[in-house]
This record gives sequence, structure tokens and C-alpha cells, in this order.
Amino acid sequence: MRSGLPGPMHRETIEVDGKNPDSVVAARMRRQKEESIKRAVVAVLVTLAVLAVVSAIACTAPTETRPDSFPVGANPDVTVEVGSGNVDLVVGAAGEISVTAELRNPENVEYEASQEGDSIVVRAKTKSDGRADVTLTVPENTRFALTTGSGKVNAVGVQASGQVQTGSGSVNLEGIRGDNVNIATGSGDIVLTNVSGAIVANCGSGKIAVRNSSGSFALITGSGR
Repeated sequence: MRSGLPGPMHRETIEVDGKNPDSVVAARMRRQKEESIKRAVVAVLVTLAVLAVVSAIACTAPTETRPDSFPVGANPDVTVEVGSGNVDLVVGAAGEISVTAELRNPENVEYEASQEGDSIVVRAKTKSDGRADVTLTVPENTRFALTTGSGKVNAVGVQASGQVQTGSGSVNLEGIRGDNVNIATGSGDIVLTNVSGAIVANCGSGKIAVRNSSGSFALITGSGR
């Protein structure tokens, strides 16, 4: 008498071209993974090649150095206006202000350094890929007004009032002693180290740090701390 229960189930293995289908699927997945890795490696290599070309172009861009020196009296002041580039202000000997401008792609920079009495004015209008990095060496009592549209400003050791403004770039003041120092940056950090006086710092986007300093401080930041 035959039972109504089904007999034991048997799994059939069908070969494809003499191969187990599981091994075929596994081989296909391995090939796909290898192809994905190859594509990723190629993409990375292409990116690195592009970056290398851009870096090489930047390094080989034509440059020009413009040095100037101006005799000044007891109470000098400097005004610097740069479109794109860094501005550095450092202290040197009394009686002279020296200005060194490093121009990149100088055909795209309208540069001028001039003097009227004890006032020194430096202007660098930049366009396209032009750039002007300006370094000034001044007597320690030199008043200053430093502006750059895109770049950093560093001022060290000056014992006078002044103002600094950047559209996009950080500001670092160290050892400044001024009755009134005003700083404003649209985007970038402001760092004040060993400064004293009445300081107003306004930062649109970035952080303000005050270290080992004394005086009155008005610190304003739109986005940052």
C-alpha cells in the first residue's frame, strides 16, 4: 500500500557548459567587482594627473618682483589695497619704509607704490589669474590701513593704530600696540596674539581667537565663535 506522503525531495544541479551555475554567478560577480575597482583606479589616476597639470601651470606662471624704498619722517602711515594676494607688515628700522611686491602673471596686475609726504600708498588691481603678495617693512610707530579682497593679512610688532580688512582671508595680528585697531573679514579667522589697546574685530564667517592680550575688545562674529 502506497503512502500519501511525498517522498524525500531531491535538489537537481543543472550544469551550464559543464559548470555549476553557482560558480558561474560567483565568477560573474568577481569580474564585475574587478571591473569596478579598475574604473575607480582609472578615475583616481585621471584626477591626480589633472591636479599635477594644474599645479605645474601654477608653478610655472610668470612672476615679477617690484622692490621700492621710501624715506619717511617721525609719523609715517601706509595704505595698502590689493585685489588678490597676501599682505605682510613687519617692523624694521626708523626713517624708511620698504615695499616688496611679488606679482604673479604681472600682465594681469596694475601695480603702483607711491609717496606723498610721510604717507605711502600701495595699490595692486588684479584681474583674471593675476596676484600680488605685498610685504612692507616699516618703523614701529607706523599707522596702517591694509585691505585685500582675497588673501591673508599678517601684521607683527607695530606700535600704532590701524585697520585691516579682507573679503576672504584670515587676519593675524601679533604684538600690536594701538589706541584703536579695527579688523573686519568677510570669511576667515582672526587671531590676536599679545596685542593691547582698543580692538574691534568683526568676522562674518570664521573664528576669533585672543591670546595673551589686554585692553578693550569688541568681538563680533556672524558664523563662528
